[in-house]
Amino acid sequence: MRENRVGNARVSPAIMQMVAKQVRRCAGRPRAVCQIIDQQWLDEEAKQELRETFHVTDAELLRQEREAAMEARRRTRERYGAPMPALETVRVTHADLAAQQDQDGDLADPASGHTPAA
Repeated sequence: MRENRVGNARVSPAIMQMVAKQVRRCAGRPRAVCQIIDQQWLDEEAKQELRETFHVTDAELLRQEREAAMEARRRTRERYGAPMPALETVRVTHADLAAQQDQDGDLADPASGHTPAA
């Protein structure tokens, strides 16, 4: 197979057309495009060239995912309003609960055998 050596091209026109045809089927799904490119029997430099041609390099994928996440958060804020600050979680132990029950005069803890003063 004759390779196209215009510029730094390492991918033959036939392979480029075949990959482009497959990529068109999954337009809008960058991870699927990466998978198609990775499945080709090409050296790593040729695969990197295809990734750059179809704009699915790692940096571009991260940028696209970040933009998608920001868009999802924006739509959520528009729909439900601004997010509320997270509540502080309080760690309560069994001993804390038993002490609170003793102070409140609640029922005794049957496991401890202790009964509250009446």
